[in-house]
Amino acid sequence: MDLSGDGGSEANEASEAEVETPQVVKQQQELTPEPKAPAPLVESAQSFAPLFNDGSGLGAEPGDFFLFIKDYSWTLRYRVSQKEDTVDTERPLLLDWIKLRRPVQQPADLLEIPSSDLFDWNVVEPPRHSGFMYQVTEVVGSGVEAVINFFKNRGPKLLVQQDGVSLVNEEAEELPGKPVTHCWVQCLGLPFLPVLQYIAFLNHDEIVTDWHA
Repeated sequence: MDLSGDGGSEANEASEAEVETPQVVKQQQELTPEPKAPAPLVESAQSFAPLFNDGSGLGAEPGDFFLFIKDYSWTLRYRVSQKEDTVDTERPLLLDWIKLRRPVQQPADLLEIPSSDLFDWNVVEPPRHSGFMYQVTEVVGSGVEAVINFFKNRGPKLLVQQDGVSLVNEEAEELPGKPVTHCWVQCLGLPFLPVLQYIAFLNHDEIVTDWHA
């Protein structure tokens, strides 16, 4: 299966049987060392402060959400898409693959390895594979509920708002969900027939929720 996806909510085709390493696109920019990790989170707009940013002008922007796959050398970034000062309800998230300088073996590596040593922000590739696409399930106030195709019936829905991504509170949907910065995925069968084994949604170093096969 090609682990690249096709950046759009309308793509929900069945997973293909082959993985292709994305063809890279290089941009000539330089990186600088990463600052200290962000301060502890609070339930406010500060919860959406970018986690993976080295202060060089590259890196994550506020509200970005990342998907990491164990032992895979690319990460998928989901960026909030806005239209007329609100979330684009038809295409609330824009996707692109970011090259990693090394495969990541455990979630703790994401916080311990400086962003400049982990991400090659100059190497990006638009996604193509439908499994990493998402479906918009509902427009909720100024936000949009969506589910990533691979996680359908396995993981929670995402609530996409202008300031970032959070999880829908399944027990009380009228209450705000908890912001998430990234998710961690483990699967068997890479690169040809990936089978999901574990999914964890995290807010910096805190596991907000997870799922086991």
